[in-house]
Parts: sequence; structure tokens; C-alpha cells
Amino acid sequence: MGEVTENGYQTLRDLIDGTDTGRSWDWHSILDDEDSEVTRVDPSDSRSEWTHDDDSQTLVRETTLTGDDDDVSTPVTLNASALHETETDSDNLTPEESFTDATIEQEDDEVKVTHEVEVPQV
Repeated sequence: MGEVTENGYQTLRDLIDGTDTGRSWDWHSILDDEDSEVTRVDPSDSRSEWTHDDDSQTLVRETTLTGDDDDVSTPVTLNASALHETETDSDNLTPEESFTDATIEQEDDEVKVTHEVEVPQV
């Protein structure tokens, strides 16, 4: 059995962070404390972005939600996220990543959700 080459790992990284525009892991699903999806944020949505350095082993997706967002019904307690390839697929591409409960109750409440994916460095 062969090992993945440096180019192979770079291809995986490009797929995950959307550099490869054919496919990506760009849909950020945000879950509430009842394990229901509150929203799945589109890769072109200005509230969400990849924030890691190009050479980092940890790829980081950050999404900021507020009580003023049309897709967030208040009050809501958020506590997990996952990444998906499309808006409608049901299988996570990453395990759900839990975080400390964060409640959005009012329009000016804001929560930044960070989801990390470990990928071997190139």
C-alpha cells in the first residue's frame, strides 16, 4: 500500500477549504442544544469564511450569527457545528464539533462559531 504524496495532501486541503472550486466542504451547519440544525451557511455568505493560514495543519471555518439574521429564530441556544458539501446533504463530512452553549436572544446578540479540521501538513 502506498502513502499519499505531498501533492495528494494538498489536493485534500484544497477540496476541504474550497480552493478546488469543483467541490468543497464549505457548508457550515450550526446546531442547537436539541441537535437540530438552526442554519446551514452558504460558502458565499459574508458571515462565514476560512481563517487558517495556507500552511496550517488545522483548517478553520468561522461563522458569525446574530439575532438579526433572517435564518436565526430567537431565542436559540447554539452548541455544535459540522461541515457539509452541499446545502441539502444529510451526511456530515466532519464529526459534529461541540462548543460551550451560546444563546442568541436579541437582535444585537452575536455568536462566532469556529469549526476546525485537522489535515496533515504539506
